[in-house]
Amino acid sequence: MAEPITAQETESLAAKYFPAALLYTGDRAEALSALTEALAAAEAEGADEVLRHLLRICGTRTKQPAETLASADPVLKAVWKLPAGSRRDLALHCSGIADADSARACGIAEDEFAQRFEKATRQLTFLGGVSEQETLREAVSGLTLTAEEVKGIRSRWEQAAEQKRSPAPAVREITRSGADAGKSSDLTRRWIPLWGVLLGFLCILLTVAVVLLLIDRNRLRQYPPAEYSEADSEAEPYTVQDLSHLHYISMDDARGKVLETLGTDASHVVFANTRLDTAKTPVCYKLTCIVDNEKQYDYTLDAVSGEITKRTDSEAAFSLYTDTWLSLDSMRSRALSYTRLETALIVREQLGTDGGRGYYRFQFQDAEGRIYTVQLDSENGVLQRYETEMPPATDTASFITLDTAKQRALSRVGDLTQGDVIFTKAKLEGAVYLIAFTLDDGTQYTMELDAKSGMTNMLDVHPVSGDISRAVGMLRAKAIALSKAEITEADVLQYRKAKIDRSNGKYVYELELETLSYEYEMTLDMETGELIKYKATYK
Repeated sequence: MAEPITAQETESLAAKYFPAALLYTGDRAEALSALTEALAAAEAEGADEVLRHLLRICGTRTKQPAETLASADPVLKAVWKLPAGSRRDLALHCSGIADADSARACGIAEDEFAQRFEKATRQLTFLGGVSEQETLREAVSGLTLTAEEVKGIRSRWEQAAEQKRSPAPAVREITRSGADAGKSSDLTRRWIPLWGVLLGFLCILLTVAVVLLLIDRNRLRQYPPAEYSEADSEAEPYTVQDLSHLHYISMDDARGKVLETLGTDASHVVFANTRLDTAKTPVCYKLTCIVDNEKQYDYTLDAVSGEITKRTDSEAAFSLYTDTWLSLDSMRSRALSYTRLETALIVREQLGTDGGRGYYRFQFQDAEGRIYTVQLDSENGVLQRYETEMPPATDTASFITLDTAKQRALSRVGDLTQGDVIFTKAKLEGAVYLIAFTLDDGTQYTMELDAKSGMTNMLDVHPVSGDISRAVGMLRAKAIALSKAEITEADVLQYRKAKIDRSNGKYVYELELETLSYEYEMTLDMETGELIKYKATYK
């Protein structure tokens, strides 16, 4: 068990974390208040938990972007123009806090934290700020507490700690006496007769009953209570009957077969994603699991027989710490209760994090094929997302072809042919085509087109923020990548990624593509086209 925080430690911890709190919140008073609350919250848990509480508290009181500290160090002026999340990542990295500790406090893997920091650095460069780490660290080191502020934090922390240790004060009854009491009693008898008190009480009861009835009738549109315990689910679990015309093994059985193959205890494994793919023939389960937050395994199982048809393993791309999460069974029951379905097929169960908070995301399919998506907070069961999606249209005779949709999308950008771009997405979803492609200069376009008329419903553009004056070009990088893989354009089934990113301080091309037998991931230097990273995975 961790040692409780002492009064002396509060001073060193406050000095250590103050720069991060100030950059994150963008306000000195808010930073001091957040520090005090974080130290009080972590008093019994130990010094290692202070940063986690600090980030949680700061996240509730940040400004987007910071509007204060206008007279601050000129090096930091551009930092305070960044979104709060980017300020947080820069602050953590540049204030001397180890990346591993920062990642743990954010509830993410260390690599993901490094990627966030790189993204924040790119944003800072785009805004004209200084992105050299040593310069930033020097500027951040100037954000210090005064002696009075340190004394104030310690004093408030000691008061909070004393209040925690002190027993609750006894309730003291305050009564009127003498002439005042007589006057009050006389006024009550004169102006508030007994029948009036009873009538008022009955009105209050009637109002409460009506409110409770309205809440019950509209409960699907309301958020659940802020707190949710396992007992809530165990008292009255909500279950459904599997769709009778489908005969697949359950998700729990599929996960059990994976555990048998792994040969490890379930406590070491987190199933991040379990999905029933009914579009495949034969229908299959696809599972992604993380073992000890170090190794990632991806499995494909026949949904009828449970036979494992494919398995790959790699270093874990992310981490999930689920010790404080509510159980999957209780969350599944809670999610089903929102749909009010009597029969359903569970098609997906996913675990993840967003903004440092964990979530469970479920998808259920009813008899008509409608998909229900329900997302719940992993620690308190609060409803975060609820939506239904109608089955996709089956009458495609009147739809334009995929090639026509691609050409319509290109015509929105300019006089381009399909050979001038790299398509990273081109598919029909319901009654719309989703088209995404990357230009030679790295600009990315995403469009949604009506499948009947070809009209553009949505257009999204992601320009390149870095200096590309010396870049070899995305199409040249693609040619080099295909050559290294010893394949041709005709071998490529699809490109899944084609973008410019930043890695280890330099801009690179990132390409992901798929052939009939392999999946490729390649990283190339943007200025020379030199291959930096190469990975080919057998499907």
